[in-house]
Amino acid sequence: MKRKLLVVLLAVTIVLMSSGCMRKLNSTVTGTDVKTQSKGQVEVTQRYFETYLNYSDKPDIDMSFQFKNTGSVPVRVYSVDMIAYDANKTSLGEKSGYTFAPEILQPGEIGYAGSSGFGSYEIKLSSLDQVASVDANIKFDVVNKDVPSTNLDISGLQIVPEPSTYGPGKARVDVTATNPSSKDAEYFHVIVGLFNAQDQLIGTAYCQDNPLIAANGEKQFCNA
Repeated sequence: MKRKLLVVLLAVTIVLMSSGCMRKLNSTVTGTDVKTQSKGQVEVTQRYFETYLNYSDKPDIDMSFQFKNTGSVPVRVYSVDMIAYDANKTSLGEKSGYTFAPEILQPGEIGYAGSSGFGSYEIKLSSLDQVASVDANIKFDVVNKDVPSTNLDISGLQIVPEPSTYGPGKARVDVTATNPSSKDAEYFHVIVGLFNAQDQLIGTAYCQDNPLIAANGEKQFCNA
């Protein structure tokens, strides 16, 4: 299957992430700047989940989301909570604190969040087919329009098959991140959105690293 990559990352925080069932639901969260009364809006535009048996041979779930600033003002995302539902729309649990990027979203910009590779201890499943849909609650503040970007620059993005290391059909994602800032980036995440030939989100790849990227420096990342 042909896959396309799209990366979003933070500069003092970066973001690489992996793979289900996609539900096209519209989930919109709004917020208001208490000082200016300017309204911000962030919408979940695509969602994807995959259930699997974890290392304890118990049902688990990975979730991935694409979200977009559909408002007219910049926002700072500070938390993404992920929720799973059964066929009756009953919540099966909620997981907060998953990695996302970028932190700052200008109007029209998109970001990604995912739990891929980590599963969720907060969402208790009794079977692999118990989940019917997933959603995300995105928490954010409205920020000044002149707020600086925290994004790193990306190059050399590619999918490298690794069946001998990770198993049949598995691959790693390679990417080079460059810090365009005049300040060092000391802590960062990289999140890569994975898409099929129909531009449907089919997962995320994730990498987190602590070594410093000096001002105008670069670093290579890879993730399965």
